[in-house]
Formats: sequence, structure tokens, C-alpha cells
Amino acid sequence: MIFFVANDGTVIKTLPSPVYQGAANANTIYLVAPFAENMSVTVSFQLPNGVWVQPALMTPQNALQGIVDEESGKSYSCWTYDIPNEITKYYGTVTAQFFFYASKQGVMTASSATSFTVGRGVPVVLPDQPSEDVYQTILNALTDLQTQFNNGGYAARSIYAWNSTYTYGAGEIVYVPDVGEFGAFVRSIQTGNLNHPPYVNGVLNTQWWAPVLDFNQLNKAIVIWGFNEPTKISDLEWEET
Repeated sequence: MIFFVANDGTVIKTLPSPVYQGAANANTIYLVAPFAENMSVTVSFQLPNGVWVQPALMTPQNALQGIVDEESGKSYSCWTYDIPNEITKYYGTVTAQFFFYASKQGVMTASSATSFTVGRGVPVVLPDQPSEDVYQTILNALTDLQTQFNNGGYAARSIYAWNSTYTYGAGEIVYVPDVGEFGAFVRSIQTGNLNHPPYVNGVLNTQWWAPVLDFNQLNKAIVIWGFNEPTKISDLEWEET
């Protein structure tokens, strides 16, 4: 839904959109006003049961180029706010009010009140105690995450050197520093890869590992190309093959 606010804070036009009871972050408020885009803007709501919700900070967007307020001559800016479940908990009319803060001047401009309707639905009621199958669902999710981790689904450990106490999964990449002068990246080709050194006497252990990038070979290639001084890879000219 879109709310247009005039220079004096009056909400002059509203373009509504359907909002249903229980929705969370499915509806976005777009606020358009002739104020500087760097101003802090909050929105406050009064729920259908009469309770006021604490003001929430809206997200600033870019100024609307070429759209100027006729009265003030100022450009319009836009702010957005995704409506959470807290606002759609009850069906009925929700009242909204916007507040614009000019920090340098210490001035706050409040808009006129406006409203939108939350359509009636089936309220979400959580049980006092979760059912037994909820715990099974949690265990299944944890098992799935562990399986992904063991199978190399997470590559964060690739920035660390190979460690004999870690169990690597298939596809997981690790750095081996003691290969030549510059080290190398290798990839585990089996699950349950525990305490299998990637290199034995300088030779890659192909039963458990596959090569990814040998920095010694890369350095040789750079020397062959004639780069005697340190050179960034991004500065090299590449040919597509």
C-alpha cells in the first residue's frame, strides 16, 4: 500500500492493498513525502483492539527524481516498512501515523492519521505444549545439517590449513601449506576423510584427495610470462580458450 504525504504532514492520498489477519512481512507500506531522503522516519500503529504499538523505523529509499511538490518545490522521497505479524494479529481497522525527524534542527513532523483494514482470518494459536513430532522434526533438521556439513556443504574451513583431527566431507576444499614453497588447495573426494594426509612424500594422495590449485605452478606460469615484480592477478591479461 502507498501513502502520499504533503509538505505539512497531511496524508493526501492512499493506494490500499489487501492485508489479511496473521500475515507477516507479506505487505509493505510505501511512504512518499516531500522531505529529504536522509531523514529518519518512524511509523506507529493503533491496533483494532485500541492498543498502540511502539514506533518502528522505516527503511529509506532513493529520492524520486523529477517528482517535485508544487507547494514547497522539494523533491519527493520514499520510505518502506514490511508489516509484521504483530500488526495483523487482529482483524479490523488499523490506524497508522508517520513521524519525520530532522536531527540537525531537532524538529519532528507528524503526519495526519491514516488507516487500512486487516481482513478477518483464522488467528494463529500456538499450543501450550508442542506435540511429540515437533522434537522429531527438529532432530531431522539437525541431522540434515550435519550431513551437509560432513559432505562439504560448507566451505568455511577451506581458508584453514589441513588438520589431521578434522573429518572432511566429499567436495570440501582445504589448504595444504607444506607443498613446495607456496602451498596448494586440494578437494576431498570421499566422506569421512579423517587423518589422511593430502600429500605423502610430496605426492598427492589420490585415494582421498584431488588437486584444485597448486600455487607453485601458478607462480611458475607468472614467471614464464615475464612478470619479475609482484603482480596482482586482476592486473593480468587473460585470453579466453
